[in-house]
Amino acid sequence: NPCPCGNGFDEDLCTCTPFDIRRYTKKLSGPIIDRIDLYIEIYRLNENEILKDSRGDRSEVIRERVLEARMIQNNRFGQEKLNGDMLNEDIEKYCILDKECEKIIRGAIRSLNLSMRTYHKILKVARTIADLSGSKNIEKPHLMEAITYRKN
Repeated sequence: NPCPCGNGFDEDLCTCTPFDIRRYTKKLSGPIIDRIDLYIEIYRLNENEILKDSRGDRSEVIRERVLEARMIQNNRFGQEKLNGDMLNEDIEKYCILDKECEKIIRGAIRSLNLSMRTYHKILKVARTIADLSGSKNIEKPHLMEAITYRKN
């Protein structure tokens, strides 16, 4: 939740003061936030978005993509391990970045002040995004998307 009342993304509904929000967000320290793989802000839909015909991919399509990505990971590691379980040596082996991606991650490390733990989490998420798209390598769009899932 973005604030104590849970409506922080909607200024019309939020009843919290700026002090309440600061105090609430300070409860999560940097090391705890470092352990969160994905940080995504989800906003309340308005009535037009709720009633819209187009709702994205159907659950069955998404399920198939996830099963294919898990099969890729099972082939890579065996049945008991997924990308989120990678050790440092696995990251070095399976999360190789080309020059462009390396430049991007260097910039992210500097500008977002990333820890080593966060850097590794970004690589694991990028590897998973690449698997979901059926890509053998982590490419620029995969890395960029993974970086966007970090709390700034």
